[in-house]
Amino acid sequence: MSFSRQFLVNIFSSWYAHAVRVVTAFFFVPFITSILGDSRYGVWVIIFQAVSYFTLLDFGMSAAIVRFVSRFLGEKNFDKINRVLNTATLFYLGIGIIAAALTYLFSSSYFDIFRIDNAAYAQEGATAMAILGIFVGIRFITLPFAGSFVAIHRQDIANMINICEELVRTIMLVLILFHGYGLVEMAQTVLVVNAARQIISIIILKRLHADIQFSLRFFDWPTLQSLFEYSRTAFGIFVAWLLIFNSDSLLLGIVSSSAAAGIFNPAVQMMYHLRLIVSAIGIPLTPAVSHLEATADTATIARMYLRALKYTSYLSFLICTGVILYGEPFISLWLPVAFLPAADVMKILAISAAFYLPQILGNSVLLGLDKHRYLLIVLLMEVSIKIILALILIKPYGLIGMAIATAFPQLVLYTTLYPNYVSKVLGITLWQGMRPVLQSGFIAAMVTAATGLLMINWMPPLTWRTLSINIAVVLLANIVPALLLVEKKDLGKFKSMFRKR
Repeated sequence: MSFSRQFLVNIFSSWYAHAVRVVTAFFFVPFITSILGDSRYGVWVIIFQAVSYFTLLDFGMSAAIVRFVSRFLGEKNFDKINRVLNTATLFYLGIGIIAAALTYLFSSSYFDIFRIDNAAYAQEGATAMAILGIFVGIRFITLPFAGSFVAIHRQDIANMINICEELVRTIMLVLILFHGYGLVEMAQTVLVVNAARQIISIIILKRLHADIQFSLRFFDWPTLQSLFEYSRTAFGIFVAWLLIFNSDSLLLGIVSSSAAAGIFNPAVQMMYHLRLIVSAIGIPLTPAVSHLEATADTATIARMYLRALKYTSYLSFLICTGVILYGEPFISLWLPVAFLPAADVMKILAISAAFYLPQILGNSVLLGLDKHRYLLIVLLMEVSIKIILALILIKPYGLIGMAIATAFPQLVLYTTLYPNYVSKVLGITLWQGMRPVLQSGFIAAMVTAATGLLMINWMPPLTWRTLSINIAVVLLANIVPALLLVEKKDLGKFKSMFRKR
């Protein structure tokens, strides 16, 4: 399969995987919230966000692995690929042990910093967190080999494995909750299913590339030094992303309550799934950029970025405008009455997301070209503004305050400073970098808003049936404008790929 066609396969397989994840969450979240309740569900959310902070011990090494493996694959140098993977594995062995130990220490000694009124829930949460620490440790140790599918341009395989893991884990969690078990048993399930996934991933990788070997003889210090040189900036980026995307429930849990964290989380999760739709383009773009850089094909990088930005902007504005129109009826039909405030949170987050989501492609370009220091600058500004605003706004405005603290810096930074940096790296003007966003986004927003408002007045979305009809009509109305934006050569590639698939 050609390089460009594999890139498209990676994107569409990611969308398929995200669709499965969204459908799974659609049915599972109402189930788990009704079984656990807002407070106990909030404890589960807090645990996962707290555990995610121990992934800081990655030190940006995972981004370095993708960068170097994809580049060496472009050079067809499997000796260097083996050096990268085995050197990183030995490094992660120590990190995994440390992560599990630190998680246990936090869960046993510092879990009471969260405002959890029910003592039984607090104890249950602490035990579940200790188990998830083992889950984090195993993921670290197996990461280089089990997580290399993106680097070797086989995101489609990783997506199929993700789908299987998602479905098996969800089915097992439903059975556990249905039989009256709680957070501890849920954590054990997550641990076992993920460990099985890592083992299967390594076996598949070996069958794909027999030249990839696991052996300590490939470990060397120069390789580790090269990984760290790249990962220093990547680590700062990872820290900033973690604070940006995994701090909402923690801040609400500390400043407000676990119930507030539980109510806020479904809105954030829905926006997270929207982000994953765009990331389906961005994730395979990073190794593709590194691959093209290895072949000195920099002009193609700029063309690929601008085309992808045009398509992504249309998709982002379509989805985010739809969230603003249909967020409230969706939440009211989907979740218990106590979670209705999540609809207002989704609307606020959607405004900034429309402009932020297309810029995810810029992340891939900067990471792939080793210019990610610009990304770090913007992220540090974003996380600083967000945390300061959150500490100011949560007390007087609660969930809305947290939503504003998240949306405001995104809206400002990703319409000004960030696109300027990306354009500078690609050798294009700021207007060339922003024009696809504004033009495609405006068309998508107008078509979606006009069609959606007409449908809401004609057929109010008060049931699942009428809501589904509303959304279907809006999507149909966007087909023709979207197709007019697609370049002929890309449309030909899409048709050819689907015929062969």
